[in-house]
Amino acid sequence: MPLKRQLTLLNAFSIGAGAMVSSGLFVLPGLIYGRIGPAVILAYLAAGLLYLPTILSKSELSTAMPKAGGNYFFVTRGLGALAGTVGGLADWFSVTLKSAFALIGIGAFARLVFPGLGEEGFKLVAGGGAVLFTLLNLFSVKIAGKVQVALTLTLLGILAYYTVSGLGSLELERFEPFFNFAESGTPFSLFAATIGMVFISYGGLTKVTSLGEEINDPVRNIPRAMFIAFIVVQLLGVFAVAVTVGLIGGTSLAGSLTPFSDGAGVFGGRTAQIILAGAAIMAFITTANAGIMAASRVPLAMSRDHLVPPKISWVSSKRHTPAFSLIITCAVMVALILLLDLEGLVKVASASLLFMFCLVNLSLIVLRLSKQRNYKPRFRSPLFPVPQVLAIVAYLFLITQLGSKTLLLFGGLVLLGLLWYFIYARWHVRSQSALVVLTRRVLSRELSSDDKVTDLTSELREIIKERDEIIFDRFDELVKHAPFLDIDEELDSDGLFHRVAAELDEHLHIDEESIYQLLVEREDESTTAVSPGLAIPHLICPGEGRFTLMLVRCLPGIDFGHHCAPVKFVFVLAGSRDQRPFHLRALMAIAQVVRNPLFHSIVQNADDVEEIRDAILLTQRQREET
Repeated sequence: MPLKRQLTLLNAFSIGAGAMVSSGLFVLPGLIYGRIGPAVILAYLAAGLLYLPTILSKSELSTAMPKAGGNYFFVTRGLGALAGTVGGLADWFSVTLKSAFALIGIGAFARLVFPGLGEEGFKLVAGGGAVLFTLLNLFSVKIAGKVQVALTLTLLGILAYYTVSGLGSLELERFEPFFNFAESGTPFSLFAATIGMVFISYGGLTKVTSLGEEINDPVRNIPRAMFIAFIVVQLLGVFAVAVTVGLIGGTSLAGSLTPFSDGAGVFGGRTAQIILAGAAIMAFITTANAGIMAASRVPLAMSRDHLVPPKISWVSSKRHTPAFSLIITCAVMVALILLLDLEGLVKVASASLLFMFCLVNLSLIVLRLSKQRNYKPRFRSPLFPVPQVLAIVAYLFLITQLGSKTLLLFGGLVLLGLLWYFIYARWHVRSQSALVVLTRRVLSRELSSDDKVTDLTSELREIIKERDEIIFDRFDELVKHAPFLDIDEELDSDGLFHRVAAELDEHLHIDEESIYQLLVEREDESTTAVSPGLAIPHLICPGEGRFTLMLVRCLPGIDFGHHCAPVKFVFVLAGSRDQRPFHLRALMAIAQVVRNPLFHSIVQNADDVEEIRDAILLTQRQREET
């Protein structure tokens, strides 16, 4: 059962923005201030800037392949099943861990209302939240999206109120000394480690890509949602952190789990504290809800590729929700909440996130270099590949700065992914990657391939069909199966008709000479070279219900006389008299195809006839209703 497109641009924006404005803003500033002092402001600014290359990469990839699973799908199609298995597991864990961290935040704020609530108590509250939001997503993605919009817009409004209201109460001396490192080590390494912790705040933004199959007009709405959410939250977040440092700072801020509420108390008293505490809880809810929505799509996508058991990809026919994947994600999230400590949760999630983003940027590089003909993003990352290379280097460096314990836990996660691949996934691989295509191009076109593996070019064609909502009509079906001649020598129209007749006799069940004579007679009436470089010879054949299309390319050129320019491409139409209405529709379809200037460029430069066939099939045109 396929997923259903029912999320709007506002839904997508709210998922991205709501996932960013969470524990990373409402809890982390106090913990990070205790490490580096007022430089926490710079850490948030730097983390945002480092995230930009990944936004560019994901915007391109999501407009080319708006599929469930987002990061996982991009990596698998770019780098292969091994990277996809390890990266998919890392992505699932990072989003699940971030959502678990948000739920822990709800538990922490519950202690403000119930002071006697111990650590076990607030973890149970967090676990209960995971179950509640999972039930909401099981019931309806559309309703979960509406809840996300209402909470996110309210949350952003409160955050703006806090930032503006707090400006009048700042004390500038609280920003000195700006760098105040509380741990041993070089300032650069300590600051880099801090950026790595902050980075998780931005990880939620691209959860939008995991819902690519459920967002309306994904080629427009996914990039827009990510860029708008990034700009809004980056500005609000950096200014809110700066205001908090100026309001309280010192020991009051260091280690605080409720920094914004503490800051609000300075200018607004108890009322403002309660408002910001409510905002924090809303932030945790939006992150947890968006996280469960996005994280559950990763095992769904992996199951579709047979890298995990196929039952996990089951989607409810009534509610269009991935039930098994949601339940598994919820179970893992509850386990993480109960077993991991707060700071460990952040660091492992950050390492997983940084690692996945390295793979995503590398996937984009490989997909571009492989020159897949059906890789057709509507948005292209500027300055390629400079942002991607710089991002990979920066992310790998940040991973190394997260500490030996974090690296050990993250290494265990990678090892788990490798074991799963070699024990189970490698025997069930069904998708081809751009890396394989690129390797064959570099080494040898004759390298063998597994017949069970879906050709990447064909898969990308189907993705474009789904993305652009193209429903193949009768003309498309003829193009898919049309005989194709690729002629590499100059000839005249008479030579062309002989070759066409020799090919079409089997399709029309008419002798070759008769077909040739029909083509010549039609050409004698008036030339079928209809525009520079294009001809559409056609004939009426005996019988009923018969119609055939043939495609011909001749780059050296075909001389049709009549002072016409040499013809490079030919559509040959052959049909019985009762097919006259469809003959006219076919001519209309051809006119729309050749009107696209890219078509003529593809004819000139295509490596094989299938590239031209795909160009015809994927042209945006008015199609006959079926």
